[in-house]
Order: sequence, then structure tokens, then C-alpha cells
Amino acid sequence: MLINPKYFLDVEKNLSRLFAQVLRLFCFLFTFFILFAFASFNIKAQVLFNNNFNNIFEYQNTSFQYNIDEHFDTLAPVPAWSFLCNGLTVSGIVKDMPDNDSIRSNLARIDFLTDSSYNYNFSFKAFISGQTRSTTWSLSVQDPAADARAFIRFSDRRGNDTLITIQYFSQKITINQTNYDFGNINTGEKKKRDFVITNTNASEQVRITDLFFSKDSSGFTIDSIMPKLPIILPSKASFTFTVSFNSNTNGMFENKIIIWDSTCYKYGELNLTATVGLPKIMVGSYLNKIWDMDFQSQEIYSKNSQKISIRNIGEFDLIISGYKNFSNPVFISNMGRIISLNNPLIIKSGDPDFYFEVLYTPNHLGTNIDSIIFYSNGRGADSICRVIGTSYGIDNVTEPEDSINDNEYLEISPIPCFTDDFVIKYKIQENCLVKLTISNTLDEIITIPLNEAVMAGVHSISYHIGSLQNGIYLCKIQAGRFRKTIKFVISR
Repeated sequence: MLINPKYFLDVEKNLSRLFAQVLRLFCFLFTFFILFAFASFNIKAQVLFNNNFNNIFEYQNTSFQYNIDEHFDTLAPVPAWSFLCNGLTVSGIVKDMPDNDSIRSNLARIDFLTDSSYNYNFSFKAFISGQTRSTTWSLSVQDPAADARAFIRFSDRRGNDTLITIQYFSQKITINQTNYDFGNINTGEKKKRDFVITNTNASEQVRITDLFFSKDSSGFTIDSIMPKLPIILPSKASFTFTVSFNSNTNGMFENKIIIWDSTCYKYGELNLTATVGLPKIMVGSYLNKIWDMDFQSQEIYSKNSQKISIRNIGEFDLIISGYKNFSNPVFISNMGRIISLNNPLIIKSGDPDFYFEVLYTPNHLGTNIDSIIFYSNGRGADSICRVIGTSYGIDNVTEPEDSINDNEYLEISPIPCFTDDFVIKYKIQENCLVKLTISNTLDEIITIPLNEAVMAGVHSISYHIGSLQNGIYLCKIQAGRFRKTIKFVISR
């Protein structure tokens, strides 16, 4: 039997057509399987933290919550997490899928991708690979003032994995001064300072619930906050608060104010310092002598000037607002400038001494003592300038007068007069009218102790000084042709 060759050609065509259809079906099935496997094995979720503090995030593969093959594990682990403390910490858990224990491969590894992550610390509870289905994990921001990002991959033994991204955006505020020194403050003095907090976020608002000191205030206090706390501060908005310092105790003081949100977020801190003490004034001698200036002994009516210093021996500004001058006219001070409440003399710590001049001109015999008292904020040292000076000279001076008899005389005792009374003694050669006068150095008569007729001979009278001030006086006698004047000193 002969077979028509055309028959073989038809069979060959049919087989080729069938093979092509089978091949197309195989390619379709293979492509479908690859797509499903890729979607199941490489689940990725990206979550951005943007001030949604109370949300709980969980990745769920809703399209593939069943196995492609009921005999194999094709589902990736599912992580869930929540943000705490304004996002500073993240608390999470991861659970492998599916729920079918017979095919689930369980957790294999957890990878924190450090090359792509920053400003986060990551940890998880240890587990046994292939046996543990779920475990906990956590993130914490290293620097709250900077943004943070974390990439974490959760894988099971079958190779299914989930990659998540968590990102933290810092809450940005600024303080006009983060470090402030109140400087040197006198004991008991109070100083204040205003500070401004500004929300520098581009669009997000911030909530500030508290400002408090990190330790006992130690003299620092927050006087006022405008507006009152808690404050919801819109983007680019500001508010002001006032801090004061006052202490009656000397020393160095420091503290810091924490800017806080009640959900445990610290926005920043303000460091404060202050130094408390007193300036100390030292006038004249620094050797604990009784006298700041001793002019020693000098001749009566002669002049002598000396310079006396004022020094600030403390660590703070010495402010001299005035002084009580000498009361004895033999001492005259010259400050070289006006010193008053409106024009105080300020000597800073470490400044050179300030010098003033004292002129001493004794106008009577004896010792002169006086002082200047300076009014200042200085304490605990010496604010009084004490001066002393003595004088010498002839006790009485007889001026040439008309006298015809050397046996006539006039004298006063004691010289100088240290008591309330002195004696005037004189001798005349004839009976005559005798006039005794007491006058000052300008020859102005103060009193006339005697003005009457007296017999020739030696006579004396006692005179009570009374209200006469210390100083130099003249005693004159006129008796006939006898004239005489003597100088005497009262120094009580």
C-alpha cells in the first residue's frame, strides 16, 4: 500500500502547531509563577514618620494573604510598630506568616541596613532561626535634634522577606541664647533676662508643655512666660519667658532650663551661670596700721601734701557714690574729680589704685586727728581714711612794742592751753589804767578781760576759755606807755 507523501506533510504541520501551543502555555504559566513569587518574596513597605505620634503601623500583604502553593510557605513576615515619645522611640513586633504551622518556615533573620540608615539605634529580642514565629524589636533616635531613618528587613527560612523604612523628622526650635552668663553680681542684687523660643519648622507646629530647671534653682527663677504653658507654637512663631537671678550667698552658680513636651520629648536646654560676691574697698594703708596717713611733726603754719590711695581688693566693680569730708580745717582733701550718686567713682577689679591728695597745714601747736568716710557698695574691708599730724613752734611770740622798762612784761600760762582756764600775768612800773584784750589772728577783739586802773607791781588774772575754739589767739596789754602783744595757742 502506497502512502501519499502529502499525508506526512499534514501530520508534521499538526504536530508543529500543537507544540507551539504547548510552548506558549508553558511560557505563560512560567511568567505567571515568576510574577507571583516575586510579589510574595519581596514585599516592601515604606512609612514616613510625620508627627502622627499615636498611629500603629502594620504591613499587610492583602493581595497575597494565602499561599500560592498549599504545600509551601510563600508569605513574608509581617512587622507592626508604634511611635513613642513624639517618635523618639519605636516599639515593634514581627510575626511570620502563614498561620498554618505545618508549612510556615518561621523567622530566619532580621537585618538593620546600616549603610542606608542613620541616627537610629536598633535592637531586637533574640530568637531561634526556623523555630520562632515572632519577636519584638525597637528603634531609638540618637540625636533628637537631627532627622533619622531606618531600613529593616525581616526574612523567614523560606526566603520570603519584608523591607520597611521608618523616618523621623526632628522638631526644630531655636532659643535666642542657649548659654547665658549673668556675670558678676553683688550679694543680694537681682538681675533679669528675657529669652525667646522660636518654632523654626517649615510647616509643623510644636507643643511645649513645661520649662523646668534640671536641679534646685540655686537663685535662678522663671518669672514669667508669655503666653502661659502649655503652648501650641505654629510654624515660625515665637514666645518669651523671663529668668531672674538673686542670691545672698557668694560663689559660682550654674543651672539649666529644660524645654519639654509632656510626651517625654526634650526640645532643648538653656544653660545659665552667675557669680555672686562683693567688691571690697581699701583706703590708704594696706598694712593694718591705725593711721592711713601720718604727716609726722611739722612746723606750725607750714604746708605738707600727701597722696592716699583707694583700691578695689574684691572681684567685682567697686562703686563709690560719695564721702564725708574732714571736719578739721587743718586737713583739706582734693579728689581731682566730682564723686556723687550721679557721678560715682567706679573702680573695677584689677584696676590701678585711685589717688587723692590731702593737704595738712597746722595752725596751732599740738596733734591733729581727722578722717574721711567713703560711701560705696564695698564691704568687709576699710572705707575710712584716718590721718594724723602734729606741729611744733615757739610757744609764744613777743612782738616789739613801745616799752621804756625791760622789767615790765606780759605772759600767759600754760602754753599751749590744754585746760579750760589759763592765767594772764603782767608787771607794770607805775600806777595806770590797764587794758587787756583777747583777739584772733585778724586782730578782731573777742573779749576784754581787764580795763581798769591798777597799782604798780606784778598782777595776774585767771581767764576761763569758755566757747573759744582750738586755734591761735593774741593777747594785748596797754598800760601807760607799756604796750605788748603775745600769741598763744588753745588746744584742748
